[in-house]
Amino acid sequence: MSQNEYEVQLQELTGRRVELANKYAVERAGYGKAKADIDIIFAGKIVSMTEKKKNLGYEMGLILLMAQEGEYFRELYKSLVTHLNNYKALERMIDAVESKIMSIQSIMRFYRENDGGN
Repeated sequence: MSQNEYEVQLQELTGRRVELANKYAVERAGYGKAKADIDIIFAGKIVSMTEKKKNLGYEMGLILLMAQEGEYFRELYKSLVTHLNNYKALERMIDAVESKIMSIQSIMRFYRENDGGN
């Protein structure tokens, strides 16, 4: 590949990185909102829940709330898990794109330092 082809590929990958970062921001914000909503509900119920079960953990509390609060809470929890999984997947994709970008930058640096590899 020529240096120009690497430059085009680098531009495409940089654009892809920005696109993934924007999607990541949306998923992360969705996760934060769902988490905050769940925590508010949890905080309002924790006292009565711990009267029945003394050493109630967060995860068990969420399970009990899903049973008690009905469809709204289940959908909220589902949203939390979906956004979490999506932003974690996007983190991996961003890492992969950044890795490709660094590889291309190394190749381009080699070309510059060695007059095109000749």
